[in-house]
Amino acid sequence: MREEFEAWYADSVGLDALDIATWRIGEGYQNAYEHCAISWLAWQASRAMEMIELPTISISEYANRNGFNCADQALGGARKSITKVGLRVKP
Repeated sequence: MREEFEAWYADSVGLDALDIATWRIGEGYQNAYEHCAISWLAWQASRAMEMIELPTISISEYANRNGFNCADQALGGARKSITKVGLRVKP
């Protein structure tokens, strides 16, 4: 998620993303680059507000002939991929 932010920020202010990465301090950015630090906080907050709702699927609807629920496996993979990019999934 951080690399995606840095690429976006670099593009929006006309800098190189590698330069912005050097401004990192822990989970934030150097105070000298306050606009970047504030933008990072806003970016994180916007991602935290996003919540994806996955469909609910009955086992019998998508179970294969061996009784394995392919839908549960697919939804589990989708949930993992969504959270990996910093978004949340509704419980």
